[in-house]
Amino acid sequence: MDSLGRGRRQDAKKIFDGRDIKARTAGRAHLPHRCVERWSIVVPWIGYSLSAILKQFEPAPKAKYIAFQSYYDAGQMPHSKYTGIDYPYVEGLRMDEAMHPLTLLCVGMYG
Repeated sequence: MDSLGRGRRQDAKKIFDGRDIKARTAGRAHLPHRCVERWSIVVPWIGYSLSAILKQFEPAPKAKYIAFQSYYDAGQMPHSKYTGIDYPYVEGLRMDEAMHPLTLLCVGMYG
């Protein structure tokens, strides 16, 4: 992940990368996943509380969204051009979603 969130000012951007993630202790949680296709499963996730990470960035009180940008290296990921999406992949959450206690920055599943 190359970027995560906005700082105190609208134009302030802070970087959070893999080294920052590795410096933390990952938590484990067994949480249900419910698909819109009407099936569900309980999955053992490995990851970090997203709200705890975001609090380090001191988001502006008026912040409405958080943006994520994936890591991308065409040399290490040669088949990514066949996935049908453009890389680096960009995704976002509303701040209320991102700060929910069950929102995780997952780095693994099934142990």
